Amino acid sequence: MIMKKIYGFLGAAALISLAAGCARDASISSNEQTKTYLDAWVLVNYPGAAEAGAGIYILEDEPGSGKEYGGETYPMLAYTITGTEGTVSSTTVESVAKQVGTYVKGNYYGSKVWTRSEATMPVGVENMLEGMRVGGRRKVLIPSWLLGSTRYKNDDEYIKHSPSGTSTSIYDFTLTDFTDDITKWEIDSLERYVSRVYPGTDSTSFGFYFKEVRPGADDVEFTSDTTVYINYTGRLLNGQVFDTTIRDTAKKYGIYSSSSTYEPIVINWADDAYSLTMTSNESDMITGFKETVWRMKSHGRYTGLFISGLGYGYTGSGSKIPPYSPLIFEIEQVDPAD
Repeated sequence: MIMKKIYGFLGAAALISLAAGCARDASISSNEQTKTYLDAWVLVNYPGAAEAGAGIYILEDEPGSGKEYGGETYPMLAYTITGTEGTVSSTTVESVAKQVGTYVKGNYYGSKVWTRSEATMPVGVENMLEGMRVGGRRKVLIPSWLLGSTRYKNDDEYIKHSPSGTSTSIYDFTLTDFTDDITKWEIDSLERYVSRVYPGTDSTSFGFYFKEVRPGADDVEFTSDTTVYINYTGRLLNGQVFDTTIRDTAKKYGIYSSSSTYEPIVINWADDAYSLTMTSNESDMITGFKETVWRMKSHGRYTGLFISGLGYGYTGSGSKIPPYSPLIFEIEQVDPAD
C-alpha cells in the first residue's frame, strides 16, 4: 500500500513537471502538448495500454463471444464517460449511477442505440468499436480532437483540430447488439415481447400491435365529438414505467411527482385516429397512442404496442425513453373523475 502511494505521488509529480515543460515551449501546439501529457498520464496510470492511433489508448479490453461488429449503422452500447481525473460525466449503467449519487429511479438505465454516421458519432467512438464482439467491453481514452464528427485524412490532421466544447474523456463501453436495419430490430423485439406476453396477437398495421385486455362493457363505439375519459400507463419493453395517470402506479415505479395531477385525461373523439385531441395543456399525443385510443370501446381495457416510428423516434424523450424505443401503452376507458 505504501509503495503504491509513493508510485502515484511520483507519477503525479512527473506529469506536473512535464506539463510545465510543454507550456514553456511555444513552438508546440496546444493539442501536441495535450498529447504529450496524455502519453505520460497513460504511462503512469495504465502502463500496459495499447495506443490505437491519433492519441487513442485502449486502457482495458475484455473480448466478447458474440457476433463481430462490422461497421453496422446502429450499435447498441451501455457506457460510462469520465474525465481523466475520474469524474463521471454520463452513464447508462445503474450501478455506476448509484455509486456516484446520480441515480434517479424513473430514469432509463441500460444499453442505448447509437447511430454511426459522420453527423452524429464521434470519430474516436467509431474507431473504438472496430473489432469488438457482442458482449465485449472496452475502456478507452479518447482525446478531445477525436470527439468531433469531422473526418480527416491522417492522424496529424486530427491532432491539429479540436472541436470546441470537448475535452479528453474515458469511454467505458459494452457492446450489446448492432444492426443495419433498426426498424426490423424493433419489430423483432416487439414480436418476442408479444409472443411471450400476448401469444397469438398479430400486428394490425406495420409496427403496431393491439390487444383487447378487457372488452367494453356494452361494446359501444364512440361517435365524433364525444368526450372520452381514459387512464393510461406507458412502459418500455423492459417493463419500466415512464408515464401514468394513476397515482399508485406512479408511486410504485418511482416516478411520482407532487406537482402532477393524477386523474383521467380527456379525449375529444373524432372520425379517425389522427384527429383525436386532448382537452388539456399537455403535449400532443404520439401516433401509436392515438392508434390505441381510437380502437377503444366504452369501458374497455386495451394495450397498444408499437415501434419508435409511432412514438419518439430516433431522439427518445428525456432521460426516461431512449432513442429507438418501442413502447407499450395500457389504456382503460373510465368514467369522469369525481
